[in-house]
Formats: sequence, structure tokens, C-alpha cells
Amino acid sequence: MSLGNFEPLQLDPLPGSGMVSVALAFPGPEVHEAAGNFGFTALFLEILRSGAGILPEEEIARKFDEWGSGLHAFCGDGACGLRYSCLPEVLGESLRTLRLLMEGRFQLEKSLCARESAARVALIQEERDDPSSEGLRQMRRKLLGSEALGLSPLGSETDLRSATEESLMHFGEQFRERSPRSLGISGEFDPDSVRALAESLLDGQDPGGREPLRQVDEEPLQTFREIVRHPREQSVVVHALRSGGYGDSSAHERQLALSCLNGLSGPLFEEIRERHGLAYYSTARLVAGRDRGLIAFVSGCEESQTNFLLERLQEILQRIAVRGFSEDEFSAGIAQCRSGLLLSRQRSSWRAQRLAVRSVQGLNTDLGESSEAFYDAVTPGEIKDWWSEKFSVDPGSTLFLLPQGQD
Repeated sequence: MSLGNFEPLQLDPLPGSGMVSVALAFPGPEVHEAAGNFGFTALFLEILRSGAGILPEEEIARKFDEWGSGLHAFCGDGACGLRYSCLPEVLGESLRTLRLLMEGRFQLEKSLCARESAARVALIQEERDDPSSEGLRQMRRKLLGSEALGLSPLGSETDLRSATEESLMHFGEQFRERSPRSLGISGEFDPDSVRALAESLLDGQDPGGREPLRQVDEEPLQTFREIVRHPREQSVVVHALRSGGYGDSSAHERQLALSCLNGLSGPLFEEIRERHGLAYYSTARLVAGRDRGLIAFVSGCEESQTNFLLERLQEILQRIAVRGFSEDEFSAGIAQCRSGLLLSRQRSSWRAQRLAVRSVQGLNTDLGESSEAFYDAVTPGEIKDWWSEKFSVDPGSTLFLLPQGQD
């Protein structure tokens, strides 16, 4: 995947769409950063979103709700920011209001209210987390030594409630100075009429953009097989292979391989669930930061079936490394990738956020054209070769989450 030149302003006119979507992105927490930065970043975005940075009578949240979709925060993949959709006739006013948010100073009382709001949402999220999410967190900590990667956008309740007034204010001031900042606008608008106003949000931007993606020195590969007890009735098996990050040169191959594995005609569903009836669910997922990550196979099952399930899973992965995917599995994977891309490309909100985020990430800011070209040219043999190489260097690590009180 080639690196793109940093362009702080990305305009994508879509005549006839009827709406305009805006995304303002900043560099965000990486896999190597402390978990507290995830919580703090999300908290600061919540403060901005609620309008705590300017006068209370501005009623920022109400304004964006009236204009369209409301103002939302996003955080992850090395980028974070704010996004919204609105009618074309209020685009100018919404951009001016967004600038007010970025220029305003903290109001301490409202900032602390935002912290309580964010902490409550984080607590609800933690209570709703299913055993598979806990299994992924445990595996992530063991393989990558990271608390930040894959956390919900609001971070943990502990992160947020432990933030002091001083640390919150200090982080907020640092956040406002983050650079580069990128603005993506997609939808129905006249580029010439909004360019000057949009660029006023990007004053003082460094045209150099982010540093290029770099190769992370991997620690010596260590595999493990471990049992962890947890207070849930369901058992979870997490088998994981190390992987590159979302900017990895083989990102397209990896995405297609996961689609082939996960489809209704894919081997995880056909063999793990249908043929053997081993699992309530069985899925392959990528959990990645900018530079590195892992491919995790997560299955929920009865405790008595955990070892047999792992054996069947390893047989499937070994078979793919030797034979590749079947014609049906490959075709279904391609179709799933294409349909997902097609639906995404029709949404101005996806286009605006992708343009802004990928610019901040230092990646090529295409809108799926590189993916389309890949799907047109890729062959089953190329995916087999990619998987064989991945499987040959990493046999994988396994974590069993088993109910407490069992032998």
C-alpha cells in the first residue's frame, strides 16, 4: 500500500447526494501508547462535542442535531476526530461553529460534566462486553503488551475517573496543538465556495504530514497456550497469529483471506459450526494498530469442547496453507469484500472520514479504487501463498477463557 502526499483539505463533491458530510481528523493514540491516552482522547472529544469549550449558550450539541446527524467523535487506527452530516445550505455555518469549538477554551465545570458522561458510557460498555471481547483483550495484552489497542473509543471507566483536573487540562491543551490536522468533506457542495472557509480550520498546518509508516522491530516470536478463569458461564477459545498493522503492504490480501474464512460458505462456519456443532460462534478478526496487530480466531463453546475445537481450527488453518481456499470460498470472499466496499462508497460520511483519516495516517487517500483494482487482479493462488507464508512463520498462540469454579 503506497503512501500518499499529505493534503490537509480533501474535497469530494457528490452531486445529487442531498447531504454533506464533514470529518476533522487528528493524529490519535497508537498501539504503543498508554491506555490512558485512549481514555483522555475520547474524553476531550466528548468535551468538544458537548460544546464545553465555548459559551454554554451556544448549545453546540443541539445545533448539530438540528442541522443533520449530530456531532460524533471517532477514535482508533492512529487517528481521531469529529464528524457530522448536514444539509448543504448550513455547511458554512457548521464549519464556522466547528472552528469555534477548536478555538474555545475549556470551561472547567462543563469539562468535568463531560468526564462523568464519558465515564458512564464507558461503564455501560464494559458491562455489556461479551466473553469474546474479554478474550481478545487478554490475547492482545499477552502478544502485543498493549492495553490501548482495540479498546472501545471511550477508553475504560478507570482511565476516565482517574483523570485529575490538572491532567485533563494539560492533555486538552496538547490535543489542540496536534498536527497535522486533516479535513474531509464529501457530498453535495460547490468546492470553490467552501474551500476558503474550510481551510480556515487548518491554519498553520505542516504540509509534510505524518511520518511514513515504519517497520516495527518485532520481538522474538513467543507462542503460548494458557488457561484463564473468568466469571462467565461461556468458554472462549482465542487462537491468534501476529500480523502487520492496518498500513501493512499486504492489507488487501489479509482482508480477503478473513472474508473467505468468515463467510457462510467459509470453513469456520461450515466446519466448526455446521459439521461438528462445536461453537455458538466462530469468527476471524483483525485487531491492529498503525504498525502491528494480530489475526484472532475467536470461538465460544462448552468447556468440554475447547480442545477438540482448537484441533479442528488448526486443521483448517493448516489445510488452507497447503491447498488454499476452495473456489466457492474464494468467490464468496471476493463478493463480500466488493459488496461492503460498494455500500461504503455510497455514503458521504464514510468518504469524508476515510479521506481525513487516511491523510492523517500517512496512507494513500483513495476511496476504494486500490481495493477494486486488487479484487479484479487477485487469484486464489496468491491468497494461498500469502496465507502459507503467514502460517509457516507463526504457529499461533492460544488462550482458553474457562468458567470459574471448574476443575
